[in-house]
Order: sequence, then structure tokens, then C-alpha cells
Amino acid sequence: MNGSTGYRAVRRCNHSPPRLLDRARRASIMTPRIVAFLQNTWVRDPEKVRAVFERNPQHRSQLIRRLLFRGSLTGRRLRAALGEHCDTIYWEEASPEITGTPSAKVTADTEHIRCVLSAQDPDVVLCFGRIAYCAVEPLWTGALLSAPHPAARGAHVVAALAQMRRELERAPVRQLTMEVAA
Repeated sequence: MNGSTGYRAVRRCNHSPPRLLDRARRASIMTPRIVAFLQNTWVRDPEKVRAVFERNPQHRSQLIRRLLFRGSLTGRRLRAALGEHCDTIYWEEASPEITGTPSAKVTADTEHIRCVLSAQDPDVVLCFGRIAYCAVEPLWTGALLSAPHPAARGAHVVAALAQMRRELERAPVRQLTMEVAA
């Protein structure tokens, strides 16, 4: 309980809720809201990046996007496969843990994933890699597309990412049910 107010302290998600667009603007865009989960962020200096994330929790997805598309193999393959979709996807990790090597094995944080899904309310969820898929699949009942992690070895990876884009092009777009003020 929180002092004399009688309210219990609740852990808040640090994920910005989706911006609501008016019907005309949403109709002109007609693109699905997409959340994508990778395994976890890895960088050469995890302490430095962790500090940036802690100072800017409201910009988490943008920070992940910057790290992802600044020249990594994962980012290059995602950009090649998904094209312009990369700019509108809400990028997240199955685990908020930041590691110093790509080979580090971290477990997915289901509470973190649940929080992201609730805050973003996507039309489609993309999972890259087994860790992300196995964590998201039991938590999400909507449209779910899965592919191997983009940095995985094998010729099948590029083909699977291309198939994901084709599926994404056919993804359902939620109809707005908001009332428009007269």
C-alpha cells in the first residue's frame, strides 16, 4: 500500500501507448500496427548502452531500432527483406537484458513481452528466432508471423524472411471503432 492513499503501487510499463489517429488519417495510411521481437540486444559496451536505456525508457524501441540498423548483419538482412516496413515496426526484444556477445543465451522475459503487447496493441506480431517465438506464442492470440533469427546461418534464412514479407503484405488491418465527434 502507498502510505495513506490506500492505493497499491503498480509496476508501470515503459512502453509508450500507440498514438491514436483519427479515422481519415488511419484510412489514408492503412498499414497494420506491427510489433517485432528479436532475442536481446548485444553490444560491445553493454554497461554504456544499459545506462542510455535506463535514462530514456520512453525511447526504448527507437534505441533498439538505431542499434539494429546501424550496420549489423541482423539489421541489413531485415532491411533487405522487409524494406520500408522496418521504419514503421515497433522493435523490441524478448528479453530486456543487454549482453556483450552475440552468443550469450538469455531467457525471454514473459512479463516484459506481455507489457509490450498490452501497451502497443498490435495488429501483427513478428518473432525472429526460436527464443522470441516460444515466449510470444503462448501470450498472443492475434496474427503472429515467425522466421529464423536474421543472423542465423543457412540459405533458408533469407527465404524465410522473404516469405514473412509476403505474409506481412497480406496482414489484416484493424478497423477503427472510434466515434468521430460531430
